[in-house]
Amino acid sequence: SADGNDIYKDSDELIYYPRSMTLGPKESRVVRLGIKAPMQEREVTYRLQIEDIPSETPVNQGASVNFRYRFSIPIFLPPRAPNRVSEIEGLTVKGGKIQLQIANRGNQHVRFDRIAVTTAAGFSKDGEVWYVLPGASRLFQIEIPREECSRAGSIDVSAINEFATLMRSVAVQSEDCQ
Repeated sequence: SADGNDIYKDSDELIYYPRSMTLGPKESRVVRLGIKAPMQEREVTYRLQIEDIPSETPVNQGASVNFRYRFSIPIFLPPRAPNRVSEIEGLTVKGGKIQLQIANRGNQHVRFDRIAVTTAAGFSKDGEVWYVLPGASRLFQIEIPREECSRAGSIDVSAINEFATLMRSVAVQSEDCQ
């Protein structure tokens, strides 16, 4: 969605084979993927859900633990002419958390390799990274210790990927750290 939340809906545009398979211990199989539609002006994204379907017959009669798994694999189909444009829409400090809003104005997803916070007092911390789909924005939050926040004075944030480095600074007041 425009605010960065993933929305999932069924699609028949992606072709995959096999649709169902059985795997034995230490066995692997190849899943082939295809797309019915030609390349678009904007990247098209899918998630292929692979789920374990438990056996109907129990493995043994004693006590046991059964694990079920589900993989959700992102699939990005690139646009005809990739255009990567991202920007920091907002940077605030609230309750000792840095809140960084990054918007993707391009036509292809943008994944950050590193999001780093550095204070004027010398404290630094990396935040969790994720991708931002085209036309969407995502809020990244990085918590910093209250004492580091209180003496920060200002905070510099860098969002880095292989195509660009986005940088922004924000002044910090003591009430921002409470």
